[in-house]
Amino acid sequence: MLVDHPPGGGVLLSPSTSETLPLRPPEPSRSFRDTVAQGSAWNEPTIDADFSIETGEVMIRSSPQGPIVQYTDTFRAKLYKNWENTLIIKPWGRTTGYKALNSRLTRLWQLGNGFKLIDLEQNYYLVKFYSANDYMCVLTGGPWMIFGAYLFVERWRQISIPAPIGFLSSLHGSESQACLLSTTTSVS
Repeated sequence: MLVDHPPGGGVLLSPSTSETLPLRPPEPSRSFRDTVAQGSAWNEPTIDADFSIETGEVMIRSSPQGPIVQYTDTFRAKLYKNWENTLIIKPWGRTTGYKALNSRLTRLWQLGNGFKLIDLEQNYYLVKFYSANDYMCVLTGGPWMIFGAYLFVERWRQISIPAPIGFLSSLHGSESQACLLSTTTSVS
């Protein structure tokens, strides 16, 4: 069974009920004053506004282990493009909290366009820069020290993990449905 995009947009979750998962529309950019006044930055879009999923790029098949998500190489390239100005960082030998690290990096780097810090757990973080110039400045400007410890800085890169890489659980009502992710299987 292949599941495609419904005519109204979004991703079709169940062909029997025509239930769809809507795509988030792009949000307008906000000033720093508006962001502080409105509180949390969790509402910021994590995917570029020009990102779109075309018909046939993402398919969901049934299997005995659960649904298998497959996508084309074109779609994979779109996903990777969204992360091209991103670094992986880790404070070396020191555990650092998200808010403290975000605040300290903002003061240390003093970037023109800013960045978004994403916690990966195990004291690893992604730093997604809003401009290529800021990205190169941080990448080449080190070594950086934070709280008396060196900051490990590495370029984000594409990796290929053999399928299957695991299960992604999503809750629908009281039922839990497992989704087997397959990243090495390309759809032509």
